[in-house]
This record gives sequence, structure tokens and C-alpha cells, in this order.
Amino acid sequence: MDFYIPQCRLVIEIDGAQHKEEANRILDRNRDELLMENGISTIRIDADDMRKRSEVFFDCINSFKEVIRLNSNNLNAYFLNFKKYEDLEEEVKKNKLMPVAIIRFQLLILKLIEFGYIKLDDEK
Repeated sequence: MDFYIPQCRLVIEIDGAQHKEEANRILDRNRDELLMENGISTIRIDADDMRKRSEVFFDCINSFKEVIRLNSNNLNAYFLNFKKYEDLEEEVKKNKLMPVAIIRFQLLILKLIEFGYIKLDDEK
């Protein structure tokens, strides 16, 4: 699993060459089915499509945006409950603030990839 957004019950997989091998495709399909049985959707983005910034890549990004839009209430609930950071209990920081920070970072990474600021073929 490359990214998981629990508030949206969404997995994002960026599939490299290893995912094209038959054995791995079967494993991926089985995992996707298991996740779906538990109410978790998977969006798969082919690394080649991402590098080429193909129409398929942007379709995946649009699917992702739609899931985020449909689940915005779940995400917004986190933001409505925050006080000043120093006033928060350690458990709140760990169980609420950290997941939100991770999600925001994941969204940032996806935006940077979408707009070409991060390229998967960069050597640095």
C-alpha cells in the first residue's frame, strides 16, 4: 500500500513494473477484493502513466479528487476539533493530529506529482 486515507477508506497504489508480473497482478487483485469487501476502495496509478502524465493518470487523479470531495465531511471533522497545539493532549496529537498531517502530506505529494514539480524519473 503506497497511501491509505482512513477517513476516505481509500488506498492509492502507484504500480511500477513489478505489478505487471502475473503473480503480482493476482496478489494485487486479491488484496483489492479483500479491501473492497471491507469497504475500502483502491485507486491504482500506473507509474508509466504518471511519468508520461497521460490521460489515464489524470483520470486517476480526478477519481481521487472525487473520493476526497465525497468524504470531505470526514476530513473536515478533524479540523473543527483542534485547539492550540500545545493545549492538546498527547493522545489527541498522536491519534488525530498526526493522521491529518500525514493525509495533508500525501495530498501535497500527489499535487506536486500532478503539476510536474516531482518527477519519478529524477535522479535526485
